[in-house]
Amino acid sequence: MCWRQLLGKKLTAFVAAVKDTRAIDRWIEGKKSYSEAEQRLRFTYHVVMTLTAHDSPAVVQAWLMGVKSRTG
Repeated sequence: MCWRQLLGKKLTAFVAAVKDTRAIDRWIEGKKSYSEAEQRLRFTYHVVMTLTAHDSPAVVQAWLMGVKSRTG
């Protein structure tokens, strides 16, 4: 499972601090992302890759959703 599938569009939008998933769709199509969003996504990528090296995708998703629920 790739990290995009693991996060999904809604959680990716939350991480990138954008209002909706249309921005994610534009980025997938090759449009340039916002500078701050790109930094947030790169950091999240490293976190997700580190977590998936040690736990199952379900555990990583639960961890990310827990972080989201505490901040969102």
